[in-house]
Amino acid sequence: MSLVWSKIPKSPTIGTIAGRLTICPQPQYSAPVDPLVNHRAGEHLDPATPATRLTDERRSLLTANDLYLFNEGSHFHLYDKLGAHPATLQGVEGTYFAVWAPEAEQVSVFGTFNHWDPTRHPLHPCQFSGIWEGFVPGVGVGALYKFHIRSRHHGSVLIKTDPFARLNEIPPKSASVVWNLDYTWQDSNWMHTRARHNALDAPISIYEVHLGSWMRVPGEGNRSLSYREAAPKLIEYVQRLGFTHVEFLPLMDHPFFGSWGYQTTGYFAPSGNYGTPQDLMYLIDQLHQHDIGVILDWVPSHFPTDEHGLGRFDGSHLFEHADPRQGLHPDWGTAVFNYSRNEVRSFLISSALFWLEQYHADGLRVDAVASMLYLDYSRKEGEWIPNRHGGRGKPGGHHLLTATQRRNLSPPSGRADLCGRIHLLAVRVTPDVCGRIGLRHEMGHGMDA
Repeated sequence: MSLVWSKIPKSPTIGTIAGRLTICPQPQYSAPVDPLVNHRAGEHLDPATPATRLTDERRSLLTANDLYLFNEGSHFHLYDKLGAHPATLQGVEGTYFAVWAPEAEQVSVFGTFNHWDPTRHPLHPCQFSGIWEGFVPGVGVGALYKFHIRSRHHGSVLIKTDPFARLNEIPPKSASVVWNLDYTWQDSNWMHTRARHNALDAPISIYEVHLGSWMRVPGEGNRSLSYREAAPKLIEYVQRLGFTHVEFLPLMDHPFFGSWGYQTTGYFAPSGNYGTPQDLMYLIDQLHQHDIGVILDWVPSHFPTDEHGLGRFDGSHLFEHADPRQGLHPDWGTAVFNYSRNEVRSFLISSALFWLEQYHADGLRVDAVASMLYLDYSRKEGEWIPNRHGGRGKPGGHHLLTATQRRNLSPPSGRADLCGRIHLLAVRVTPDVCGRIGLRHEMGHGMDA
């Protein structure tokens, strides 16, 4: 049984979404998850309020195939399914919310639309997937929200930013913002010819820039330029100096400005310090229209432990390893992603493709690759756990990088390969052949000058 989404007209208060709205499917497969986790999660739910359900049947963006691929670790477009999606259901405008929290006892969404009352809009578990979901009428673009999660672990309560948010508040505030990605791109000429610009035998000269400190506005408190303000100035500067590409230090949302973006909390949200998602699209669009390629730094190696972020998301070590010898980065005090967890791989590969597809990025520069590949990276003897073969290699990190690279280049897209900054490693940076890591462009520290 399915209902077709009504097409939503573009407006300042509501976005457009396409697809099918279905009953949350009964699983017809043997997924690699523990069904007891989600059976227990459902037992403690309060009945849904009328404001959450439009009928007695729960509606979902998730199909049985989505759930299977997600739990298998091979769903690479999760941003179309999880997070907050403005929509119209049976003529009623609102927003569909979905979040992964398998160790939760209760999950609700709360925000400006319900006076931050976590009892008003509970979400509901979608079978055995660990995903909680719900449709809230009357919620449109611009609404602030967070997830209120009661864990089965000692009944702890966590207030979390949406991992799939498309926009978040400017730090130190941390609420997510319901948003759409409507934008009319004008870079078709570049997109059709960029394979030539990004080819291995093409001349490439990359200008690396931290947007927040590259140029300031002294007359306005020495503030940073916005995405739109930076466009003409950066284009003129890059063209005058003869660079072919711009590499942005991480523009993904991050709570600590001093990290230069390398401690990411929003893997699907650009930093609100410089504007909206459409403002960043405009900057990339303008660079492309002037034949300048765009590379984005991307950090799938570790994340900060801020309370509103990914750490202990549902009261358990969901995204990170539980053992600090694997899950805590000794240099930065950040949490290390658990690549052996299928859903975490789906999350990260979806993030990579999100920036390449939705923001037209020409390539990603992967940060801290060495820490992704070696269990003993920056650890002394006795501070790390060998793999099952007794070695120091981290198979999950290798798998993540090769899987991301294959998705990046297939089908042929004209995008540049993933770039890696690799140190102290006996790893050859080559095309993805014979099982080797598919990172074709090596960037050394000379790029940081």
